[in-house]
Order: sequence, then C-alpha cells, then structure tokens
Amino acid sequence: MNFKLLPLFSLALVFPAILFAQDSKDAEILKQVKNQAQMMVDATLKGNYETVVKLTYPPALETIGGIEKAIEVVKAQMAQMKEGGMKIVSFKLGDLKEIARTAEMAFVIIPTNTEMTIPQADVTAVSYLLGISADNGKTWSFVDGAALDPQPKWLPKLPENFKLPASTPPKIKAK
Repeated sequence: MNFKLLPLFSLALVFPAILFAQDSKDAEILKQVKNQAQMMVDATLKGNYETVVKLTYPPALETIGGIEKAIEVVKAQMAQMKEGGMKIVSFKLGDLKEIARTAEMAFVIIPTNTEMTIPQADVTAVSYLLGISADNGKTWSFVDGAALDPQPKWLPKLPENFKLPASTPPKIKAK
C-alpha cells in the first residue's frame, strides 16, 4: 500500500463526518431560531409588545430611544391601527434554509406571511424577519425585513454571500 496516500484517504473518510456534524448542529440551531421567532409572532398576535420588543435586535431599539420607549411606541402604533379597524388575521413563519456567519455573528432569514383586514380591504404581506445571533445561535433577536430597505447603518456587517431579500409591496384585495 502507498502510505503517502493514507492522509488523503483518512481525510476523505473524516470530512463527510465533519460536514454531517455541522449540518446536524445547524439543523438544531435552525429549529431553535424558528422557536424563538415563533415566540415573537405569538407575542405580536397576543398583544404582548414587551416580549416583541425584548426579542428585537437591540441596536434597532436604540434608534427609537431604547426598550421602554420602543414598548411605548409599539403599543401606541398598534392601538392606532386597531382604532382604524386593522386586525391581524394570520402571521406565519416560513421555512428557514441556512445560517450565514461572520466571525462574530450568525444570521438567518425567516420568511413571513401576514394577513390583515382593514375596513376597505384584505391585505397580505410577504416579508421576512432577519434573525441575528452574537452567541453562535444560542439566542436570537429579530428585525422585520421592512426596516432593512435600505440597509440601516446599525445593522452588523453581513457575510459577503448573504443577500437580504428584496422588499415586496403588500397585496391588497378590496372588499
């Protein structure tokens, strides 16, 4: 046997195991991020805006004036929308595909589909949440994709091959 080829042969056997372990770890992280994003969706539907704000990416909150001010603003906006006759009928998360990483952060795009009614129309908004983690996917915070077009200065540097989806206008069906 040619012993010079042994390291290459060993690498060929070990490399798939390493990839499988990473895929398995990423699958677990994707499950975790979806669960945390679902907490945000559930809190939105229940009107628990304190939880919504606590799950929001902190630098985004700073642009509003911090956590307390953000809770105040979100409550006021939601009350105003409710007074105007808007109701969220459905807010669902789509399938997550992959985790993108920089040396410091992990990112994931979580597709969303929100159905609302207003007195004159039914509205369907297809968008996304951007999940951001600074601790290798243990905890996540989120930003609505609508807040990312154009990309704000407070957003961390994204990986080169990671592109945010283009925003799409909501579909409006008159009643």
